[in-house]
Amino acid sequence: MYSKKFVRLNDKFSDFYNHVPAPMFRREFFCEKDKTEECIVSICAVGLYQLFVNGKNITKGLLAPYLTDPDKLLYYDKYDITADLYDGENVIGVILGTGIRNDVGRWNWAFDKASFRGYVEYACSIEITGKDGSVNIIENDENVKAAESPVIFDSLYFGEQYDKRKEILGWNDVGFDDSEWKSAEYGEVPKGIPTESVAEPIKTRYKLYPVKISEEQDGFLYDFGENCAGLCTLKIKNSKCGQEIKLYYGEAIINGKFDDTNIVLTDPNPAAKFKAPYEQMRYLDKYICKGEKEETYTPYFTYHGFQYVLVKGITEEQAQKDLLVYNVMCSDLKKVGEFTCSDDCVNAIQKMVERSDLANFYYFPTDCPTREKNGWTGDASLSAEQMILNFDIEKSIEEWFKIVRAQQEPSGALSGYYPTPGWSIVYGDYPGPAWDSFLFEIPYKLYLYCGNRKIIEDNADAMFKYLKYIETRKNGDGLICHGFGDWVQAGVLDPSLPVDSPLEVTSTYYAIKNAEKAAFMFEIVGKTEYAVFAQNQADNFRKAFIYRLVDFDDMTVKGKCQTSQCMGIDLGIFKGESAKSKAIGNLLDYVKQYEYHLHTGVLGGRLLFHILFENGYHELAYQMITDKTFPSYGFFYKIGSTTMWEGFIDEKISLPYSRNHHFWGDVSHCFYRYLAGINVNPELKDYKNTDIKPYFVSGLNYVNARYETPSGTLSVKWAKNGNKAEIEIEKPKEYYGKLIAPPDYTFNDTSVVKPLENGRYLLVKKEM
Repeated sequence: MYSKKFVRLNDKFSDFYNHVPAPMFRREFFCEKDKTEECIVSICAVGLYQLFVNGKNITKGLLAPYLTDPDKLLYYDKYDITADLYDGENVIGVILGTGIRNDVGRWNWAFDKASFRGYVEYACSIEITGKDGSVNIIENDENVKAAESPVIFDSLYFGEQYDKRKEILGWNDVGFDDSEWKSAEYGEVPKGIPTESVAEPIKTRYKLYPVKISEEQDGFLYDFGENCAGLCTLKIKNSKCGQEIKLYYGEAIINGKFDDTNIVLTDPNPAAKFKAPYEQMRYLDKYICKGEKEETYTPYFTYHGFQYVLVKGITEEQAQKDLLVYNVMCSDLKKVGEFTCSDDCVNAIQKMVERSDLANFYYFPTDCPTREKNGWTGDASLSAEQMILNFDIEKSIEEWFKIVRAQQEPSGALSGYYPTPGWSIVYGDYPGPAWDSFLFEIPYKLYLYCGNRKIIEDNADAMFKYLKYIETRKNGDGLICHGFGDWVQAGVLDPSLPVDSPLEVTSTYYAIKNAEKAAFMFEIVGKTEYAVFAQNQADNFRKAFIYRLVDFDDMTVKGKCQTSQCMGIDLGIFKGESAKSKAIGNLLDYVKQYEYHLHTGVLGGRLLFHILFENGYHELAYQMITDKTFPSYGFFYKIGSTTMWEGFIDEKISLPYSRNHHFWGDVSHCFYRYLAGINVNPELKDYKNTDIKPYFVSGLNYVNARYETPSGTLSVKWAKNGNKAEIEIEKPKEYYGKLIAPPDYTFNDTSVVKPLENGRYLLVKKEM
């Protein structure tokens, strides 16, 4: 049962000047255990919660129940607590955190202006079903007692502060005297639609221990060897009462020292702007000791992205290896893909992508686990295919799209990230078709890979609203010229500088692709009128693109750069072998111009290697990916990075770029698609139809790849031995398709195509 009886401690909430401690609540209830068949607790928090039953923390995971706008969707969770009951008196305990309800750190993304900003509150019902079929429902009332918790400050962005001296032992268990606690106040019933959270919870995936500890900056630097996201568990021994320990989190070592300036808020003087201590504007957790022999603390309501922790406030004797344990956390996604090969550089890049995916999946894909933690739409679109190949994201994406639909503007316009405080409305900075493409790209790819029609059906009306909106944004030339362009171009250190590809090229390209994918999906779910509208829109944008942006005299696209040329080639506008050959030749010239390095932003980077692989330049694509000189993926490997960065920048420079972004991660898709040869649904008709066509690049001796399809394991293994090679295929029974010999190879019977079947196949290199 979902309850509407919300309670609070008071109507106060934090700002930069005053911190309100996280409130905690206790509710006693009676239960005859031997007469009880089942006991279900439903809890809805406006903010975040930690839930205890008889002193035991049973919360499903970090940041429960979800991150959302409570004016739109009101998330709740259900727990079966039958096994945790005592016979007689029982206690439900709750601590509430701010989440995005009132995060003082989110001023730079308009959360300080959100209509849903306010105090934290919760509703809870206890439904006891007797063995005789009777049902007793207990809801929040005057019997709920409230007090301030030891969590004296919490922010999803900036961290948590905990005062051990304020702990009240036994507060959430039976037998506690709460006579000095006040009765909780009734709060307002939020406007959002009650929604049970079904997304995968946020859990600890594994633990890391420090690989190095050194003295630095009046503290001790702990290096965990990997840049991930999660929380540290602090275990402090022999502390003094009132001893303050601060944990500063960072991703970078600059000039040999801990440096967190790349993730501190980008305002030039945020402390002056908000009259708040600069220290408070940094990403840190603070723990105030009680003075016991051993104290342990793990934050409740925040998380951080980091590899390094600078610990201040401890003695040399306390700076032991077991002081900190890194709980690496993310949504509890099932891993469905594996890729390894004979090249350590490629293997490391694959792991970088996976690590960045997980560090940026907290219920939904975020941009970075540090300074923003926002569900940026363009990032999710760019990573859609590689995430599907690496992790099972269906359930979590479907949940995220509920928020998207609930917060889509009446005009059909979309924000740049979700959940949103109305960022696009506040700043008037609509992200444009490239970022808006997530609404089309992700359902499209989930259908192609998993046969997921539901996500199309659920979002068809939202897609159609958007297509009608983007129709109103055409300029006099029939092009789209608003939004973000080819973001963070490789090698361009200042993000404010113009990029090579004009905005009308990238935005109109994505307007075409969005409408074409919409037309395809509308046909799949039987929305014929929608499909006709979408196809007409795509055709009109395509005509404008060709007429205004393409020079057929020299087969180039406006901008004459890697990104523009890739987009023109991908749209198929260069008809005939001669025209296409010249267009690709121009692309190769643009690659050569930058000494065979990519010179795109994320939009062009999503296309470049695909264009090269698919047009006979697989050796070049592989060499560009693995090149160890800047800028390249291989350069990140060379300098020892463990994650994808926001931009291709020199590691010695501290710039406001995250070092843990996933939106360059489509290179992992290239590994599966071209090096392993896994081409799912090539005819766009059936996800069980898969072709296998690997490329035997000269730099590789073997490849092993596995993808867990909705029907079972699909794996490809190949190995070269001189002029011969062997491919081993394993596929689900109902999967079908073609096994296509790599370029320059034939099967040992001289054929180049075979029906896709389980087994081993011998290949021979063609004589040149």
